Amino acid sequence: MGGKRTVSAFVPPTLPADVQPADPEEISELQEALDGHRRALAESRVKLSETSDRLEAERRARTEAEELIASAQRAKSAYAAQIEDLTAQVTELRAAHQQRYDRERVQPRRIASAAREAIVERAQSPAPLNEVQARKKIDAMLRKSGWLIQSKAEANPRAGQGVAIEEFTLATGRADYVLYVDGKIVGVIEAKREGTALSGALAQNERYAAGVLKEHAMAVWRRDEPFAFRYASTGAETYFLNRVDPHARSREVFSFHRPETIAAWMKRADEEPDVPTFRAALRTSMPLLETHGLRMAQVDAITGLEGSLATDRPRALIQMATGAGKTFTAVTETYRLLRHAGARRVLFLVDRNNLGRQAHAEFDKYRTPDENRKLTDLYNVDMLGRSGLQDTSAVVISTIQRMYALLKGEELQDGQDGDEPEPKETPGEAPAAQEGAPPANASNLDETYTADEPITVEYNADVPIESFDVIVIDECHRSIYGLWRGVLDYFDAHLVGLTATPTRQTQGFFDHNMVAQYTYEQAVADGVNVDFDIVRLNTTIREDGGAKIEKGTTVRIPLPPGVRVADATPLCRQEAFAEAPPPGRSSVTGPVLS
Repeated sequence: MGGKRTVSAFVPPTLPADVQPADPEEISELQEALDGHRRALAESRVKLSETSDRLEAERRARTEAEELIASAQRAKSAYAAQIEDLTAQVTELRAAHQQRYDRERVQPRRIASAAREAIVERAQSPAPLNEVQARKKIDAMLRKSGWLIQSKAEANPRAGQGVAIEEFTLATGRADYVLYVDGKIVGVIEAKREGTALSGALAQNERYAAGVLKEHAMAVWRRDEPFAFRYASTGAETYFLNRVDPHARSREVFSFHRPETIAAWMKRADEEPDVPTFRAALRTSMPLLETHGLRMAQVDAITGLEGSLATDRPRALIQMATGAGKTFTAVTETYRLLRHAGARRVLFLVDRNNLGRQAHAEFDKYRTPDENRKLTDLYNVDMLGRSGLQDTSAVVISTIQRMYALLKGEELQDGQDGDEPEPKETPGEAPAAQEGAPPANASNLDETYTADEPITVEYNADVPIESFDVIVIDECHRSIYGLWRGVLDYFDAHLVGLTATPTRQTQGFFDHNMVAQYTYEQAVADGVNVDFDIVRLNTTIREDGGAKIEKGTTVRIPLPPGVRVADATPLCRQEAFAEAPPPGRSSVTGPVLS
């Protein structure tokens, strides 16, 4: 066919006249079938995706497992080599140890006497107390401290000022002892066998505090703190926690406090709720220091000490050069503690009689910075004497040996340690005693306390552990060690050490809490002390080979200035021997110390 065809318009075909309309039911069935196929397709796709992910995860896990196995094989090889190395070293050490053992078995090495005594002491020490034995010892400690002990069945809180009731029932358990003072529940004691950590026992007391039964609720002194005074003890070791203190910290004590002491604490807490305890007053009641009349070293010492006391550090050490005013610093701080912190009594402890007299003279001439009055007009400052501790004494001055005698219950004599003047000889009058013998009115401490081992003390009801709030220890590098340390461990008080030359042992005893340091060099630089020069002399004795003293010869050694043989304490005698002049020095005659 040739030519062109042109379409001018689209003409749809005509529907057949005999077409029937579709059946709705058939269409619905087809639609459901279609939806079913679609769901099957979607599920197939999901399963295919999960299968692919699982296969990928298995592949990654297999790879990681192979890497771990390889790493373990490498570590095993390294450890095997290390074990082989260590085995060789152990073999060498065993061989060396066996050789040393064989040598020492044939010729044993000598053991130092101190180490041998320590071994013997450990071997002879008794077995630790069990809880039943600890309870018996705690009972004895309570009775010595003035407490009545009663069973729960025979309880009578009004039988005395202080009553300790055993096996007291609480909602949270059974307390070993509950303490009543003036009919009020004030404290609790938890008894443990010796060797038990007492920190856990104090935590057990905390659990008791929330469990006072309703029948005893009216007898509680403080509803918010039923057991304000808490103890934990093994009979050999006792810890105390005073919950009246806003910042309470547990501390070790020698024994239990007396009921009258706890009653006084309760009275203060009721009357002064803002500063309920002495330790609280140390934090909040100390005013700014009046620095007029004080050297900067003294200001630093007092400020540092009060900062330590405010944080309840039990021990503090002040290093101050000789002649820089240690005693005046101690007197100033003592006045501030008495006046502003409410300290009941302060002990000034020395180890020589002349130092005690010097300290008393310093207290006697001290004038208060606020009222310009003599301190001794406001507070009683006493030397420890025949009458022992006086309730009226605010400051007690004593040698550590005399305090030990007081704790031992021995009768003290006035005189050298007291306020009486030393006896003087009159012309033409025979001496009261031979040279080197103690005067008739002096205590016999020199002859009595010359033991070769540290002293031990027992509880003395006339001198309870709470007798002093603060103890100032003069020349503490001499006093706190050797025979007399037990005296310091007896009292529940803050310890303040004064020294010009602290040793390592001294710093360790005071927990390395040196609150102020003023050395001799600083004192010289400030013009407080004067420097010195050393003069060396050569003598014929030194140049010709020295001198010899035959065994058994009595050597005359000078005592410190102002100290007589009768006044010299054992420590003073030891120091006199230690300071004997070397050969080549001119001989000095003096009293004979034998």
